[in-house]
Amino acid sequence: MTIQLKNLAGTSALSTETARKWLRGGGYAVPDYIDDNCLDLFLDTRDKTYGFMQQQWFLSDIDGFYQARKSLRMARKNLEGYAQHVRRLSVTDSLVLEVLGVKKGGKTTPELLGAGRTAIEDLLAEERAYIRECWRSLEEQWNWHLEGRVDKGLLSDGDISGILAAFSEETRLHNEKVEQVREARKKIQDDTKEAKKKKPKGTQDKDAEAYVPPPMPDPYVPPAEKDRVKYAYYEPVRNRLMSLGFVVSPPGTALGAVFPPKDWRRKVPEVMFNQKVKAYTDELVSRYHLVGDDETSLTRLLLPRKSAFQDLKSLFAGAVGCLCVSWTRHQVNGETVHVPILGLSGVVREEPGAAYLQLFCRHLALPNWQPDTPIPPAPDQPFQSSEKLKGLQKQSGMTYTQVKDLLTKKDLDPESEDGKALAAYRELQAKTKKRDEKERKAYQEGKIQNEIQRELTVNYETMLERTSLAAFGYRARTRMRLRTPARQALFSYVSFRKDKVSKNIQLNVASDPGLGVDLWLSGWHSLNCAEPAALMTASSYFAEGCDVIICFPYEGFNDTGPGRNRPKETCPWCAAVELGFRSLSENKNQVNQSVSTGNWLTQLTSPLQDEPQKALPVNQGFDAFDDDNPIMHATRNTLAGTGPGLVKNSDLETPAYAPSVMTKIGRLRSMYYMLGLADREVVALDRPLYPYAGFGEVTKFLR
Repeated sequence: MTIQLKNLAGTSALSTETARKWLRGGGYAVPDYIDDNCLDLFLDTRDKTYGFMQQQWFLSDIDGFYQARKSLRMARKNLEGYAQHVRRLSVTDSLVLEVLGVKKGGKTTPELLGAGRTAIEDLLAEERAYIRECWRSLEEQWNWHLEGRVDKGLLSDGDISGILAAFSEETRLHNEKVEQVREARKKIQDDTKEAKKKKPKGTQDKDAEAYVPPPMPDPYVPPAEKDRVKYAYYEPVRNRLMSLGFVVSPPGTALGAVFPPKDWRRKVPEVMFNQKVKAYTDELVSRYHLVGDDETSLTRLLLPRKSAFQDLKSLFAGAVGCLCVSWTRHQVNGETVHVPILGLSGVVREEPGAAYLQLFCRHLALPNWQPDTPIPPAPDQPFQSSEKLKGLQKQSGMTYTQVKDLLTKKDLDPESEDGKALAAYRELQAKTKKRDEKERKAYQEGKIQNEIQRELTVNYETMLERTSLAAFGYRARTRMRLRTPARQALFSYVSFRKDKVSKNIQLNVASDPGLGVDLWLSGWHSLNCAEPAALMTASSYFAEGCDVIICFPYEGFNDTGPGRNRPKETCPWCAAVELGFRSLSENKNQVNQSVSTGNWLTQLTSPLQDEPQKALPVNQGFDAFDDDNPIMHATRNTLAGTGPGLVKNSDLETPAYAPSVMTKIGRLRSMYYMLGLADREVVALDRPLYPYAGFGEVTKFLR
């Protein structure tokens, strides 16, 4: 494997000397930060042939090689320091007592002490697993850059066709299995019917062998095509990002990536950063082709290039619904460093199950993942008539016995005694029916409310339980100087529910606040967004929880235009947990114009600006279930936008958050405040960059 140069004289391997000479001949120079060792390593370990006029391509490739190795070397140094710290830790009784909040010299029960010790030992075991997974990922990425084609992050027409052919074959096999199971079920049903026909009616022969049908197989439900498309995108997107110099999240986790160090922002005052961050981010998204309408964009890498697969185009064009660039903020010797982190929504290696969610929690420094708490069954409460309805029914019954002979008579004079009695009966019957319908309707509505309340109450109790687990873990981590989770990660963890149970809990309806906590903010759960993927990637890379100071979501489904920068409205979950995000401003009838020019009317949204700076304790009158509390007011103000309202990017007119969704977000943020999770001290901003690498190493890295 060598780097070669092809010109009129033929093809020859490049050396450090001939590479520099070739570049100088075209008016280019190797950047000062790329020394001969880096150049030698690139030339000796990678494989590509450059044309005589492709100096810019060469410099772009070696810069990605340099940026990735620089980041990976620093991440390994930092992780090694963290691993050494973790290896020195041990769980003692005094540590357990301290984490449990027992004052010095105090005691607790042996059972509680043992439970506390077990919980902390489990936490340390998870942290060691996190270190192993991160180390393996960094090593694999390091080796990825030291072998193979320079362009292995790019996909040829043949590569694309192979992926699409495999996808089509997988679809065929799934459909075939669906049909096989359907036919097997039909055969069992037909055989059972035939056996019943053959047995004469009234046969009581006990010695006759009864037909016993085989077990009925469950209907086969294949994975959704839209999900399988995302699985197909996982490796190609991961490889493309690595080839561009990004450090990607560990394999098997939600897909995210840290931008190359050259894209980080240093020594930018916060006011200026807020003014320029939109331009910074749009430039990154456009330069790296993270979104776009053709196969060069990250979100459309697998667009069919041959006519044989054009029927898959729409499916593979809309695989990645949302891509976010999130900025974290760190400190190095009083200097501020802003780092952009990429996250992609739902792009995973395989169907997310328990192991995936546990991995997610582990890398976010959260407590162990737990499945959704079951919803208790409905109580057995049959319909009961009220005393008033019972009285009407009794009266109606008595009246019926008096007029039953009149019911069949025709041409009865309405003015006669019999006619009047029959009319009175029918009026009473109608009144009874109306009352019965009213009470049965109320009974059904009560059942629905009870069903909703059971689920929302479980959500509330689960949030309390998870907050206790998170608080214990946070306290233990703080005492042992381990990674602590970002506040946004804590928010997403305590309010996680994979799916709702009741069909009566709806997105466009805000339930009675007294029923509990409604976690159905959108059609997905709190860890399914691009932003948690970015949080997890940052925590994995820096060995420390990192909150996102501002998040920029971009469109994955709809066309972006030549500007490659179409913004997307922030989803309800992200709006509920983030410190800040970019929003679209109302701009009616301007979608086509914005797509063609790349000019989008936007604003920065900061939920913190309208919320109280301090905690709002319950004992001082704060009520999270009061829709008139300070957090509800702050949420409404924030999500109303400044000036033009916040809108969806599909038409730049529809409000980004329906009133019911805005109410749910406000109630959820109220819960975060009530639970103490909104404490500003928990926000993971301005933490030291690479805290375990050593100050000298960090300073050298930032030069």
